[in-house]
Amino acid sequence: MPHDPEMFGVDHLDDFRVAYEGEVAGEVYFATMASWHTGDARHALGLFAQVERITSTALRPVVLELGVAVADDATLRQRGIENAEAERTLSWDELVIDMCEHYPRYVREFERMLAISPPQYRAAAQLMLDHEVALVEAAQLLRDGMPNALQPVIAFIERG
Repeated sequence: MPHDPEMFGVDHLDDFRVAYEGEVAGEVYFATMASWHTGDARHALGLFAQVERITSTALRPVVLELGVAVADDATLRQRGIENAEAERTLSWDELVIDMCEHYPRYVREFERMLAISPPQYRAAAQLMLDHEVALVEAAQLLRDGMPNALQPVIAFIERG
């Protein structure tokens, strides 16, 4: 996905807004990318979309409870499609390398989000961190050609 310059760890309300919006758009991004690939790549991208859906579904009640104004789902879905369109020419290997290069930044951002989240929202912030770690670990294992490379995302999905 294109790499949004927004940083986490300053305002937990904004962190949850950005995170929720990113997860909804991210599900559509990965699902759209999956539709353009075949075989193992399609399967992996479908799992990545499922990780994003689980995470956005868990975050939705949090943003509602916090009273955070978020973009409507149609806008977020469109954002996901546009993000995918921007990377449509990437091969599967290029996409995995891109994830390895850029997604660790999100791990650091979610660590900052977790650090400033009020106690009642730490579980949601931890989920954000856990989902991103699973995606990064899977991408790194895929890049390295390791067997069972999708295990981190499968484990996350199974924890659901």
